[in-house]
Amino acid sequence: MSLLICATMCALLGSATWQAASAATPPGCCNATGTATYRMRFTAVWTDPTPPTSFPHWSAPIGTSHSACYVMWARGELASEGIKSMAEFGGTGTLSNEINAQGAQTLSTIRANGFGTASGTTDTTFTVDRYHPLASVTSMIAPSPDWFVGTRNTNLCSESGEWRERVTVDAFPYDAGTDSGLAYTSADVVTNPRQPIARITETSPRTTSYRKTSGVTASMGTFTFERIGVAADNNGDNPMCSSCQAVDSSSVATDSPVATDQTKGDLGSAPAVAVGSTVLPVSLLVAILHGAGLVM
Repeated sequence: MSLLICATMCALLGSATWQAASAATPPGCCNATGTATYRMRFTAVWTDPTPPTSFPHWSAPIGTSHSACYVMWARGELASEGIKSMAEFGGTGTLSNEINAQGAQTLSTIRANGFGTASGTTDTTFTVDRYHPLASVTSMIAPSPDWFVGTRNTNLCSESGEWRERVTVDAFPYDAGTDSGLAYTSADVVTNPRQPIARITETSPRTTSYRKTSGVTASMGTFTFERIGVAADNNGDNPMCSSCQAVDSSSVATDSPVATDQTKGDLGSAPAVAVGSTVLPVSLLVAILHGAGLVM
């Protein structure tokens, strides 16, 4: 439902402005100035006690910087064809096309080289601005049926309206829900119907042997975003992104713990949407949309 609410609100309220009950930056809004350049570094630490015997490696990381109205992937949602291709084959073309098709909701494609070892590091640079302060990145765990690591909606804009210096997010493994293979080198077994994306845990129906005794699958590395420069704005006013977008706050929450100056609280609280001279709580707006049959 959160994705539908996001899409509906962005379509209906593209010119609405956010007002928060606190001084925190509302979801999807960023008061930072300039276009910031970041280095994304993916560091893999594959310490599975029973790794695949055939060439453990990582596909080329692929992702984008984007607004709060684009969700590249999300736990509990069905994988797109681009995410399916990335998770099953390490493909980047279909996902890259999906990113480009979002138009003004995405800013910079994040693309790095893969590497043919179980552990290693790869990096690349990309840009963010106040309308596209979020970053999402994925990489296939290879070989595997449809397993990948990723981060989604990592917010590089601080609550105080500054570009964060450094953000590090755990690279937890996920099952894309498109192949029912049980082992790294299982034959293709199409999952029909497709299942929602899920964290791989000790109790997952489809799981790797890469686990912690706590019952939750361990991180397989980190995604680190390091600011390397800020340039003056040069992209002008984009009508699709120039206002803070009205979105469900759950759609911009990160899935992974963050070890940095970022905290979950930075996403803000109790936002409201100003429509004309009337300020409506988001919960009331959602209720109105529900009553109109626009959301379920």
